[in-house]
Amino acid sequence: MRPSAMIAIGLVVGQGAVYLATPLLSRIYSPEQIGTAAAVLAAGGVIGAVGTARLELLLSSAEDEEVRWLTRRASMLMIVMATALSPVAGLILGFSMLDTVFTALTAIGISSVGLSLQIASRLRELRGIAAAKAVQGVGQTAVQIALGVPAPSVGMQTGAAFGLLAAGGVQALSARRGLRALPAAKLKPGRGRQIVRSALMLTAAAAGNATVVAALPMLTQGFFGAETTGQLAVAQRLALAPAGLAVAAVLPVVIAQFGAAARADLGASRAVVIRWLRRLLPLGLVATAALLAAPLVPLSALLGPEWDGVGLYVAAMAPQIGAQLVAGPLSQCLVIQRRERTQLVWDMVRLAAVFGVAALVVLVGGDAVAMVSAVSIVLVLGYAVHVWLVIGTPRSHSV
Repeated sequence: MRPSAMIAIGLVVGQGAVYLATPLLSRIYSPEQIGTAAAVLAAGGVIGAVGTARLELLLSSAEDEEVRWLTRRASMLMIVMATALSPVAGLILGFSMLDTVFTALTAIGISSVGLSLQIASRLRELRGIAAAKAVQGVGQTAVQIALGVPAPSVGMQTGAAFGLLAAGGVQALSARRGLRALPAAKLKPGRGRQIVRSALMLTAAAAGNATVVAALPMLTQGFFGAETTGQLAVAQRLALAPAGLAVAAVLPVVIAQFGAAARADLGASRAVVIRWLRRLLPLGLVATAALLAAPLVPLSALLGPEWDGVGLYVAAMAPQIGAQLVAGPLSQCLVIQRRERTQLVWDMVRLAAVFGVAALVVLVGGDAVAMVSAVSIVLVLGYAVHVWLVIGTPRSHSV
């Protein structure tokens, strides 16, 4: 069976559990509780994205003797960064001590999933990725249902953290043997300085990218409150999260193909990008059209009367989700091309555009749905620019 097919099966199992449980969870948890959990996940996502200093993104283009060195440093960094930054996030966002702990666990889980995915992709150990997709969804859902009645204030957070940590562990175990078979950790003279320089730029870019990903829950929480954030969070669970997992299913295959092409002949990587765009564009267009019709679906009958605004948020995010399905799997191509500066500039410009447009919509009196719609269009334009950068200038850039 092809790796992409195995990953897709794991994805269907995991995401199927999430989907089947959503109506039950929406009746167990209130919008405010789900909104708080979404804020914890958003904060953990930002910290987790920078927790490894993005050293894992260098694995695709690294020499064999560098892989174990990068893996070891990234593993230590993710624990240190989560421990140091989660209390800061908790103070800024007003989390309880328990929610601050969940922020740290979520951050470590996200970092471990990203690191182990890159290792498995480099070593072509893709079976573990497939298993991890199933474990994450099933584990997360089981914990959230189990804690829904006895501990509703922390059930969503606990389930999310458990699913991420379990998925990272499964991927790491699957790649363990291949990692041990690589040469001992060793860097060429001067390579350490190159890695630090690249890591600084990648971390800055990751901070911008992760903040954009977490922007909608944070902006909605800040401008419109926890109940509205809960409505958005359920919409993301129904539409945006599955799209993200679909991208994650394809991403390892794209990384492996694009990385191999880039190491052999950087110009040949352009053909890989175009081939994947042709495959994914029809999927993105169909998904966008289907999600735009979400307000016509009586979701409140399925989720409960408190969730009557979910369909509007799904439709508002439709352009963004369609673009993510097409361009999301190509998100690491600039890094593989060793164009960290270009990646950083793109992330920072996109971040400024998202927050600027959101603030402008609120300033002129727009509601939360209008803000989400405007941000969605900005993200579509950002994806288009990113693809153009990848295929328009496929030349080598030094790190």
